[in-house]
Amino acid sequence: MNSSQTDLMPKLTLREQLLASLDRLARPGRAARRAPKGMTLIEILVVIAIIGIVATVVAVGVVGFLADAKKQSSKTLVDNVAKGVGAYAISHRRLPKDLSELVEKKYIKKNQLKDPWDHELSYQPGSSGDMEDFKLCSNGPDGTSGNDDDICSNDDKE
Repeated sequence: MNSSQTDLMPKLTLREQLLASLDRLARPGRAARRAPKGMTLIEILVVIAIIGIVATVVAVGVVGFLADAKKQSSKTLVDNVAKGVGAYAISHRRLPKDLSELVEKKYIKKNQLKDPWDHELSYQPGSSGDMEDFKLCSNGPDGTSGNDDDICSNDDKE
């Protein structure tokens, strides 16, 4: 508005200005034709369902990788403890009677006595007197020895 138009319009009180503004808001016009803001319940449920499906797919994939990672970690642990047994045998010219001797002499750490499934490693020195005649195994996920899931030193199977 230019200054000549404002001079012709009567001065409105604050109350009248507020009522005029409310009247404009209440009239259907450009504001009433705008799209509603926000999301409907159906849209929210669809988004939640999609997130649930994606989370399920990711969780299933991660569980498989975790099982493989535990097996590989156990194989590495058994190999490292077997190297500790070999180092002990070279230094002392005999195999250790049990794995606690390796911990006492600091060839391995105490936390290396258990596999990723929290089972004790199985160690048996051989009777031949040979420095490499011993059996060191992780009993695998089920915790029982003598199964196909056992992970032993000097085993070439993966």
